[in-house]
Amino acid sequence: EFTDFIVPICLPNSPSLRVKSYVGTTSFVIGWGRTQEGGKTAEVLNQLKIPVVDNEVCRSTYDKLNRYFTADQFDKAVICAGDLRSGYDTCQGDSGGPLMIAEDYRGSKRFYLIGVVSYGFGCGRSNVPGVYSSTQYCMDWIIKKLET
Repeated sequence: EFTDFIVPICLPNSPSLRVKSYVGTTSFVIGWGRTQEGGKTAEVLNQLKIPVVDNEVCRSTYDKLNRYFTADQFDKAVICAGDLRSGYDTCQGDSGGPLMIAEDYRGSKRFYLIGVVSYGFGCGRSNVPGVYSSTQYCMDWIIKKLET
């Protein structure tokens, strides 16, 4: 049942959306997670606009933090996003939440789920983007699960 906090979202199922790069695009995240690293969880649902960041920026950033990741860690299976200057990002408790973009559809805006909050290094740190599981990459699996 839909409520003010439970609403449907579109999946990037069309061939063009499955392969579209959103680097530089403003995305939206919402969640009930902490409002700062080590802080308390939110009392209200928070929303944030953050840019999608190139995965090579992620790879370079996490390498500088001396965090070991496999060679393919920042491949097409993930999307990186966050405001690198201000440090705006998701935080603990936001995992599993949506990374969304607004796309024009027949003259109106629709929100599409392009990622799911996965992990980061701390939260709200400048120059450290968050990492999201890519729904574009997983669409075949998602459709298969929806059909069963």
